[in-house]
Amino acid sequence: MPATTSSVSFWGTKGIRRRLTLALLTRTNITISGIRTAEEDAHIGVTEDELSLIKLFRQLCPAAGISVTKSGTEIVVSWHGTGSAVPGGSFSHVCPSGRSVAWFAECVLLAGSVAAAPLCVRFAGPATDLAGNSIDGLRAVNIPLLKEFGVFASIDIVGRTAVGARVGGSVTVAVMPPRQLIPAELTTTDIISRVRGVAYSTGLDPTLVALAAEAAETLLKRTVPDTEIAVIASPNEGHTTDKGYGMTLVASADDSHINLAASCTFCPRGEKDYFAFPSPENLGVRAGRLLIQQLVKHGSVSTASTPFVLTLLALAQRSGHAGAVRVGSLNGKIVQVLRDIKAFFGLEFDLQHDHKSKTVVLTPS
Repeated sequence: MPATTSSVSFWGTKGIRRRLTLALLTRTNITISGIRTAEEDAHIGVTEDELSLIKLFRQLCPAAGISVTKSGTEIVVSWHGTGSAVPGGSFSHVCPSGRSVAWFAECVLLAGSVAAAPLCVRFAGPATDLAGNSIDGLRAVNIPLLKEFGVFASIDIVGRTAVGARVGGSVTVAVMPPRQLIPAELTTTDIISRVRGVAYSTGLDPTLVALAAEAAETLLKRTVPDTEIAVIASPNEGHTTDKGYGMTLVASADDSHINLAASCTFCPRGEKDYFAFPSPENLGVRAGRLLIQQLVKHGSVSTASTPFVLTLLALAQRSGHAGAVRVGSLNGKIVQVLRDIKAFFGLEFDLQHDHKSKTVVLTPS
């Protein structure tokens, strides 16, 4: 990868993970200032999750100098040398108990796609978090998407734990980078033929998570009769605070790259060991409804994976051939992703509205 020739600056909290990742992928100097400096912000500066991500990036990118001011309100990334931004290798990383491994693993999948050598990271942390980041969803959706770009990757889930758990969760992410990314054409639509899911619990009565799975199955079978949800219950093993349950659902089409995912998770609120509200049935229904919302948008990729695909399209466009992706709708988050891609890659996307399907096809220009 060529030496750094550009520098960009940002203000505010939104998109810190994405912007740090794009700086990694493009070897760009960046400064992010004004991080949670408003009076109404409960927390000033970078969070534990963001500090953990910076620690991971320091391992993956030895040529990057990533510094955080004492106040925590500014991050500066500066590059030195001319070697690869991501040399590859094997690493380990412990995630904060409140953030899913998937939140970090998605960055590793992107970094591995442009690495100079195979990349492997062994994570310890929860499988799903309250923001809906799920390692099961990442494995079911993003791994097939990477294959469309010529990247072979794997996610090995050794143990699942709920959000807030401090021990037990173990995941290995491995990426084999290609010589050159293939510009994928992710514009086809197909009929969803099946739904598969996993519902799991940590330190709770297995009946709770079984009720959640049954409620989700009952709802989804009205739309997709071929619906199955596996139930996995893990004992507490003496860790009285590591309790919770979660669910990830994946809808797939035959002979197609289309895999749409939705996740929900639940853990105690405050100091109370209280699981009566919301009920397991409510969690199952909510997970099912989130998946149905993805189905009715008729996109070729799910809303959560759209930024991931747009980034890969920007990377692949360097080969001189443009791919494309069909999304169900353009929201504020996707628009901001497109703006950040323009800032780092100098690349814009053409938008073609399909009024019949009410979808939008995005193509790098």
